[in-house]
Amino acid sequence: MDKKLAEKLLREAEIELNTGDCFKALKLIEPLLAEGDPAALFLYSHFSLLSLESDEEFEKRSIEMLKTAAGVGYLPAIYSLAVCYELGDRIAMDKLHAADLYKKAYEAGYFKAKLDHGLNIYYGSYGTPKDTTRGLELIRQAALEGDDKASDVLKELVHATTPLKQVRKNVE
Repeated sequence: MDKKLAEKLLREAEIELNTGDCFKALKLIEPLLAEGDPAALFLYSHFSLLSLESDEEFEKRSIEMLKTAAGVGYLPAIYSLAVCYELGDRIAMDKLHAADLYKKAYEAGYFKAKLDHGLNIYYGSYGTPKDTTRGLELIRQAALEGDDKASDVLKELVHATTPLKQVRKNVE
């Protein structure tokens, strides 16, 4: 299928999902799923048709689709899979693997991964070498690029690292 038609089907499927019609969304992306399109796999990993599958079946299908899409380098899937591993959502918790996936998504230019990878660097979490300066810079970049959570984290980190003398001086 050509790229423009695939993108059109995905947009239409997202519209159907936003209006609550999962059956129409699935019908639209079925040809893409048959081709193994990573964006379609990613989209379908996020919704279930309860009349067709149990919660357990959905969770298994969802993770398998994320893994498949991530395996071909689809950045939103890599990031989502990292979140699943970090939280133990639908899959066994594995924070080391999550950190590797965040790093992979960040290095490939995925905006959402910048904060998570930056936090791992800042704290030296999950096998990531600690570098507070570099970590803080990535968090700051994410905040400047519009990540609201990064803005909140940045405020907390700056507040926590500001010496008490400086806080008193700023208050006076």
